[in-house]
Amino acid sequence: MYCTERYEEIIRILQERKSVSVRYLAEKLYVSEPTVRRDLAVLENEGKLKRTFGGAVISSLIKNEVPLVIRKNAEIPEKESIAAQAVPYIRDGMVLFLDASSTAYYLLDRLAAFSDLTVITNSPSAPLKLAELKINCISTGGNLLPNSVSFVGRHAEELAARFNADAFFFSCRGLSEDGLLTDTSVEESELRRVMMAHSAQNILLCTSSKIGKRYMYTLCDLSAVDTVLCDKELPASLRVKQ
Repeated sequence: MYCTERYEEIIRILQERKSVSVRYLAEKLYVSEPTVRRDLAVLENEGKLKRTFGGAVISSLIKNEVPLVIRKNAEIPEKESIAAQAVPYIRDGMVLFLDASSTAYYLLDRLAAFSDLTVITNSPSAPLKLAELKINCISTGGNLLPNSVSFVGRHAEELAARFNADAFFFSCRGLSEDGLLTDTSVEESELRRVMMAHSAQNILLCTSSKIGKRYMYTLCDLSAVDTVLCDKELPASLRVKQ
């Protein structure tokens, strides 16, 4: 397991348990206790957790959000698979909404195969990539969330509401067994709702690691989504809800 994967797993475990011991993490991650202590030191320096005697607790300052730099480098084969599945839903001349998720970012390179696309996104990093690909891009702007590196807020929502997209490619933090799309960020979820309301198709990009997980804020029910693209087949209970 690479260090970035360990960081993400440590944050995920802390989200569920709120506090953990070094010994518990070492057993779960199959690494030595000194390795865990070094990982905790790195994450504490980034403000993601607080070390305690013999362990760590989740920081109340981060709202349980995993930093984009960690998410972008995790589950790369799964996200590449999902990006490949998204290609058939794109045609020349489309107007696309893309959220600032790490999964949506992996779709950008594949857009170069199409002509006359317009992409509207709340990601600060996507416009730079799209400029390299010579793809027309409109940034929502707005308030920048430093941890998730995404634009949110009223300005972003008002700009998104002015457009009518052919498709919205987006992700979330969890897809629960009863079909709820949930997230840790209220602000990102609110903007996604606006984009969903102004898109002809809403396409969820969901790695299988998110299946069966539930977070504090509900984005929508699975019935509001037109298509779910996942690196593995969805459980039967969720396929029925589509």
